[in-house]
Amino acid sequence: MQTVIRNNIAEYGWHTQAVGGDQIWPPFTYTIGWGIERGWPEVIIIGQRAEVAHGILTNLWESNKAPEENQVRQDLLPNFDCKMKHVDLSWYQFLFGAAIDFYMDNDLPPFNALQCVWPTTSGVFPWDDNAPEDFDRAQPLVNAKMVQEPGTG
Repeated sequence: MQTVIRNNIAEYGWHTQAVGGDQIWPPFTYTIGWGIERGWPEVIIIGQRAEVAHGILTNLWESNKAPEENQVRQDLLPNFDCKMKHVDLSWYQFLFGAAIDFYMDNDLPPFNALQCVWPTTSGVFPWDDNAPEDFDRAQPLVNAKMVQEPGTG
């Protein structure tokens, strides 16, 4: 795995790590290498298929505009805004295993991470009052301290 990540970073400037979902947690995809190549935070997208997430992340990378906490991005999904939220450190071990291993194995400094939050097709975000009841299960927000690791209770 480390060789693939290293090769992708050398060739493209970054690597995407996709993790399949299950009954407890939705699929998610995150970057590895943005902190190394551009000094950007790594970015995670939760609840989208890997292909869709990779497309959003590619749009973000190719924009050459660094993602920042609480930033609204209109250039990632056609006709929809995405919002960048801080990822609480308590979630890192659960979400970013391959990135943590890569950074540690290569004696790199710790990285920061942001969650790219996407709306429903109606433009509603998980925190909106009119959000669908199950939207928080489809796209959990990870900007607050983890109370209990998903699936352990």
